[in-house]
Amino acid sequence: MRKYLTLLILLCFVAPIYGRSTFANPDFSFPEDVMSVADSVLASRKATDLDRVNAMTQYASAALSRDRDSLAIVVRRVDTELKRLTQPDARALMLMYKATLLRFAYNVYDYKIYSTVAPLDSLPESFELWSEL
Repeated sequence: MRKYLTLLILLCFVAPIYGRSTFANPDFSFPEDVMSVADSVLASRKATDLDRVNAMTQYASAALSRDRDSLAIVVRRVDTELKRLTQPDARALMLMYKATLLRFAYNVYDYKIYSTVAPLDSLPESFELWSEL
């Protein structure tokens, strides 16, 4: 009986929190807000390496939710932030996140990869001649 009473009291406090809905007032600027906060953390000199990794994942998630075509920009940004990290554990996390982004890119653009036709002969030395194949 005591367990049920405790559960009922807890439910009375938790239910109003889950009952609130933001569907009536959606925040369309949420990705931009997350990206600006992440930019400020990444620009800060006081941020630890793990803070930078967390900020970079938030920045990438917000940028990709806004525009899927920004994947190349996000991967380049991960590369630049990777150079700034000094702790080995933070570098490993950032490399894993970069691998996750590249796997995502492969899954999104696999039709382009599989539809590319390989040339029969070796490529010419000058890249300007590659378009003539």
